[in-house]
Amino acid sequence: MPTISPIPDAEAGEAARTAFGVLRSRVGAVPNMYRTLAHAPAVLDAVMTTGQAIRSGLDPKLRELAYLKTTRLTDCHY
Repeated sequence: MPTISPIPDAEAGEAARTAFGVLRSRVGAVPNMYRTLAHAPAVLDAVMTTGQAIRSGLDPKLRELAYLKTTRLTDCHY
């Protein structure tokens, strides 16, 4: 059980609702990591901005290599 509960849509502030909408359009859902980050809207915004920079600022092959290397290093296969 998480120590900090993810924020449901009904309890999300305006900034979080906007971010949740962006995530839904990109991945079809709002992962709990982002719902939990919504407790600190500035952090949620920073993570979303960083993710956008990675998606748009890296060559697709380099980006995929970074994803695969990170998955391997962290043993995270989700």
